[in-house]
Amino acid sequence: MRVITDAIRALLTGDEERQSLLIHELNHRVKNTLATVQSLAIQTMRSSPNPEAFQFNFMARLMALSATRDLLTRTYWESTTLHDVLQAELRPHGGIDQQRIKARGETVKLKPQQALSLGMAFHELATNATKYGALSAPPGHLSVDWNVESLGNGSSELLLRWREQGGPPVAKPERRGFGMRLIDRSIAHELGGGIEMNHASTGLECLIRIPLAKPQGDGSWT
Repeated sequence: MRVITDAIRALLTGDEERQSLLIHELNHRVKNTLATVQSLAIQTMRSSPNPEAFQFNFMARLMALSATRDLLTRTYWESTTLHDVLQAELRPHGGIDQQRIKARGETVKLKPQQALSLGMAFHELATNATKYGALSAPPGHLSVDWNVESLGNGSSELLLRWREQGGPPVAKPERRGFGMRLIDRSIAHELGGGIEMNHASTGLECLIRIPLAKPQGDGSWT
């Protein structure tokens, strides 16, 4: 829904019922944002060894959230594309240059919640790759590809593969940090999807599955 455009129209026409509905929608959106920021702050604080680490990690997550919200703002919170969300979250780490960081896939339009949840998951994966994985060493490289598969019952799902190669040897962590828990929550709890992690010796491999609605008239998915 074009909340801003509709709000202006409601104000100009004096449609009190419409104004009330739009104010409710805006309040709901603000409350959701504040709840998300509060949760990020609390969990980041718990997982940070010192105030400096908390400030750095919390600000990075806020910037990641802001980057995806900026994309949605351009379309009045209707949708944005998977490629644009991925590009926004990878930009602080060098961006998609089709050399060290490659990305390929069909056009997939994401609803606001899908975009925000995937944006946070991409941020955590990219941060981990920069600290410990393929993007922490010059020879390392990252490739992300995706496609939409039909499940044969009128529904479909997005399959996204995150592959790191050329970095330091990978070992499965002894404990799950907040970053991994945030990815799980974003994909499984918020989007009803699934995620599989393979800590291969050649680099981290991650498979993300997310249910999608029917294709749109322009051939894109959402």
